[in-house]
Amino acid sequence: DLTAHQERMKSRAEQRALVMAMSAAAQEGDADTVNATAEDALNKFPEEKDLLGAVAWLLLDHPNETIVNPELSLKIVNAALKVGGDQDSMVIDTYARALFETGDKENAIAQQQRAVDLAPNDEIRAQFAKTLEKYKGN
Repeated sequence: DLTAHQERMKSRAEQRALVMAMSAAAQEGDADTVNATAEDALNKFPEEKDLLGAVAWLLLDHPNETIVNPELSLKIVNAALKVGGDQDSMVIDTYARALFETGDKENAIAQQQRAVDLAPNDEIRAQFAKTLEKYKGN
């Protein structure tokens, strides 16, 4: 129905605006705003696995070290796992990275193996396998 469609479109627009604000703050090195915006994403869109996964990844993989926040990333990716991410290789890869970055090497290896097993194609599987070997080597 039209009202439901309008609500979905509004939600997507709000999600895009949130990601853009977070990305802009990250580029400026504004960790406080990045962290607050990440928490907003979790609070406003707790059912949006892909959004939560993307936010969690930014908190792990940003080139500016002041933006990297593995603990917050782990909190956010855990929420993504609860809403279907537990069968999504990309979310599981992010989860494994958050575990690894927070010092839980054993679980990181197990989860990265799950990401390898669930990878949708050979290219992604090879990428995940390379990461798995890195985790095993550290």
